[in-house]
Amino acid sequence: MGLPPNVTISQHPCLAAKLSQLRSASTKPRETKNLVHELSLLLATEALGRALTTTTRGSDTSHLGVSYPVTVATPGKIVLVPVLRSGLGMVDAFQTLLPEPVPVHHLGLFREKTTLQPVEYYNNLPTRSKDAAPPCDLAIVVDPIIATGGTAEAAIQTLRDWGVPRILVVAILASEEGITKAAMEGGGEGIEIVVGAVDAELGGKGGGMIVPGVGDIGDRDYKMDANTDLYEILGVTSAASKTEIKKAYHKAALSSHPDKVPVEERHEAEMRFKSVSQAYEILYDDDTRERYDRHGMAAFQAGAGPGDGAGVDLDDLLSQMFMGGMGGMGGMPGMGGMGGMGGMPGGRPRRQQRGADVQQEYEVTLEELYKGKTVKLASTRNKLCGTCSGSGGKEKAKPKKCAACSGRGWIQTARQVGAGLITQETVACGSCSGTGEVFRDKDRCKRCKGACVVEEKKVLEIYIPRGARAGERIVLEAEADEKPGFTTGNIVFVLAEKEHAVFTRSGADLAAPLHVSLAEALTGFSRIVLRHLDGRGIRVTHPAGKVLRPGQVLKVEGEGMPHKKGDGRGDLFLQVEIEFPKDGWTPDAGALRGLLPVVEHEDIVADPVDDVEYEDADMDDYGNEEAWEDDEEDDEGEGEGVQCAQQ
Repeated sequence: MGLPPNVTISQHPCLAAKLSQLRSASTKPRETKNLVHELSLLLATEALGRALTTTTRGSDTSHLGVSYPVTVATPGKIVLVPVLRSGLGMVDAFQTLLPEPVPVHHLGLFREKTTLQPVEYYNNLPTRSKDAAPPCDLAIVVDPIIATGGTAEAAIQTLRDWGVPRILVVAILASEEGITKAAMEGGGEGIEIVVGAVDAELGGKGGGMIVPGVGDIGDRDYKMDANTDLYEILGVTSAASKTEIKKAYHKAALSSHPDKVPVEERHEAEMRFKSVSQAYEILYDDDTRERYDRHGMAAFQAGAGPGDGAGVDLDDLLSQMFMGGMGGMGGMPGMGGMGGMGGMPGGRPRRQQRGADVQQEYEVTLEELYKGKTVKLASTRNKLCGTCSGSGGKEKAKPKKCAACSGRGWIQTARQVGAGLITQETVACGSCSGTGEVFRDKDRCKRCKGACVVEEKKVLEIYIPRGARAGERIVLEAEADEKPGFTTGNIVFVLAEKEHAVFTRSGADLAAPLHVSLAEALTGFSRIVLRHLDGRGIRVTHPAGKVLRPGQVLKVEGEGMPHKKGDGRGDLFLQVEIEFPKDGWTPDAGALRGLLPVVEHEDIVADPVDDVEYEDADMDDYGNEEAWEDDEEDDEGEGEGVQCAQQ
């Protein structure tokens, strides 16, 4: 087998034995995950041993009090780049062995099912300018399988474009053709590949699978197949509410918990428990339940982007991306043409997608937060046309499928971003505005002109409860724009507190300055010191004989902000600020000294004594004066320095 010199095949006997176990069709999902982690640990040990070196940096002291040199691994600036989704299973092994945790950046790459060309669908590498320093010294790409080599090659190209000077690729299994292609990308400069084993043949569906290989690691690691019925696992109907789903989960989890069964039944119970937990996680969340109702478990399998394993249906991938929150496009009418939306195993009747919320900031004063307030606001929004019920067409008129997007509501374009690397871009169809359907001009609704919505003006009322805080959200349900095929989103007001001239707030407590004269600080007072947020005057009586000092804080219990629940209130903290007389004040010094207590000062004896002058200053200036300045001229003419000789 003639491979490029920058390729290393592991010769570890334990790795060979564990890889043989991974190949077996009888290996279960849980065992697959464990084997991938164990194989990754063995490969990481070998790969990092080849890629890193050590150096000493400073010293430290041992528990015995003995100094020793500190050893560190270099290079120090490393990033991990798993290829989604299978590469994620290798990350923990590398993070375990590396001396310090390193950043992880993900690349989503899969092979288009007919051409086997790599398609990038996700990339979270931080942006950098061309003139910036390299983002790292070494990037470690982890992907269990290198089959045709296209995905590994594309990952290397992407990292080179990002500015990485040195790339280490680690895989569990590769084909001879694929690993050669990856190793020789760009001439192979700066590339090292460490692999557990190499199989000679490529075959299977489309010629893109390693033979005998290990199959698709991502699919093997997944616990449920596409026909799994999550509602059946929990024992509820597809119309169950969130409360019913939660109750069913608690009941099912309790009955299937591994700790509640005999030892011999524990493994089976553990699998049931995991199935119940996963069913609850998917069905209790509105977004993931929406995806499941449309596509079944296939929505969580296909399109997740295995590295160089099996091919992936692009329609499945794009549908998952839409369902995952790309602007709510997943609910566009007409998108049923996507792979798996209608006839996909486990698919269910479509539920309406939820429309986007509208969020805006609303400024309130501290007085309004203290007392509470009801506000009326004028609102203009889009409302479904009542004449056509939001269809856009006349009564009994039938829409036709949009020819531009074939009824999908979106169109797909391809853009080349590098040699052999194509990025798919998907945008809403402009011909049908994303609906997938169009009416002939003569069949359009006369009121909305085919737009499906009309403008509505109304008055909204929001209530700001007393004690509310900045950042709190006030939600007006179903008051956002209406859109065909969507449940209406909410209008969300986020409270922003205006700065107050007197009070500052922290939680339920208030703070304010307490301005007192020097005479009041020394002799006491009784007066109204401030106007509270509800207009009440706050009187403070400070007795004679208790001297106030600058910076002293007085706490008035129960005069802070009201609690939102109950009748409790926070506290008011008054920060003492003493107003001293201005310059030029000339009282009878003798009489004043006679009134004030005598302070005995220590007699300081010194010789000589300098009379100094002073000026007003600020402690911000403290430490800004250099203690000395280097004077290069003083060093000139001083000779060549002192020479010492050992005696």
